Amino acid sequence: MTSDQSRTTATPDILITIAVCTHNREQALATTLQNFVETIGPVPTDVEVLIVDNASTDQTQAVIDRFRVPLSLRSLYEETPGLSFARNRALKDASGAWILWTDDDVDVSAGWLDAYRAAISCFPDADLFGGPILPRFEAEPDPSITEFIRIYGQIFSLTDIGPTAAPISLERTPYGANMMMRSAALGGVEFDTRLGVAGKDRMIGEETVLLEYLLAVRGGSGFWIPGAIVHHRLPAERLTRAFVRRWAIGAGKSRMRMGSVDNQPASKRSLAGQLRRGVRDFFVGGWGAMTAKGDRRVHRQFQQWSGQGQIAEVCRTILRPVRG
Repeated sequence: MTSDQSRTTATPDILITIAVCTHNREQALATTLQNFVETIGPVPTDVEVLIVDNASTDQTQAVIDRFRVPLSLRSLYEETPGLSFARNRALKDASGAWILWTDDDVDVSAGWLDAYRAAISCFPDADLFGGPILPRFEAEPDPSITEFIRIYGQIFSLTDIGPTAAPISLERTPYGANMMMRSAALGGVEFDTRLGVAGKDRMIGEETVLLEYLLAVRGGSGFWIPGAIVHHRLPAERLTRAFVRRWAIGAGKSRMRMGSVDNQPASKRSLAGQLRRGVRDFFVGGWGAMTAKGDRRVHRQFQQWSGQGQIAEVCRTILRPVRG
């Protein structure tokens, strides 16, 4: 049995919905919600905490029930596996004028919520805000990936824009572990369900695509809020070369999917071009990973793995059965 307390109409009195999507991470979620109790609670009356259980099979519902009263939280159940499906469910059911996204494996700072509330007042015309995501290592990082952590912070959802507020640009958008968007600015736009983590498939980019659309197509604007800090807890299993490789392969697959238009089948010419690019990245990156030094070697290794993902995605597209 699952608990699904949803709301079909918006509540004008709710300013901010704090949305957390989770799948089979009961211990991580419990730590995050306990952090909410200690840093946010008691939750202000114009703020709601919304948890989306994305088809969990562990004790996630028991954890949610344990914190339901202390955080006055609501919960939803999304049966379709995939982070984008869970986020879209939150979009449909959130009551707040703003949706503040974070993850089930972060610790928010004591001033996190207050910083976002202040941002709404300081930048009344903005549609988007984002804050720093700093690492909280739960184990010593594997020495072989220390440079990846420094150069490719996005692999671990890490970002820091400095000590002062600054406009958000297309070149650097927030990550889903710490971003807030105006509900009305979305106008029915949803996260691309071809992207986003789903089980062992580490597809990425669902929030990037949505935010780029909000900024470039809808003409939205936003600001980085340096005081809205979260710490991303990084366990030992993520601090390995194997995890980085899986992420980079997923990035290559995602690149191919983001290159398609409206989920329409790619033409043979387009697929051939994508395959050539993937093969080039795989071999150029592989050669560079063996011969280059320093940061360049790290970049080439990432390029090789990304190329592997691009090739795999093109092959998946070619072999996919044609539906009538």
